[in-house]
Amino acid sequence: MLNIKYDIVGSFLRPQEIKEARAKFNNNEITYEQLRDIEDEQIAKLVAKEVQHGLKFVTDGEFRRRWWHLDWLKEFDGFMTNHKVIFDYLFKSSYMPV
Repeated sequence: MLNIKYDIVGSFLRPQEIKEARAKFNNNEITYEQLRDIEDEQIAKLVAKEVQHGLKFVTDGEFRRRWWHLDWLKEFDGFMTNHKVIFDYLFKSSYMPV
């Protein structure tokens, strides 16, 4: 029998519900609170699936992460991130990734 060890990195592909909710939020069709509710629901589903499969450690799938290389800045005192401003500055576009 194989003695296999594994780790969960933590990033999962975002479900369609989150992609659609972000697009609606970016178009001012839903509120931030509604977006968070949808994210909460999808995170709960992911965690339940991880538990069902017997994982000892679970993750939120990083479903709230917007930009892998910028989100960590908000963890420092005195830093705030505004993803739309950053995206517009870098790419001269009002399009926000979902």
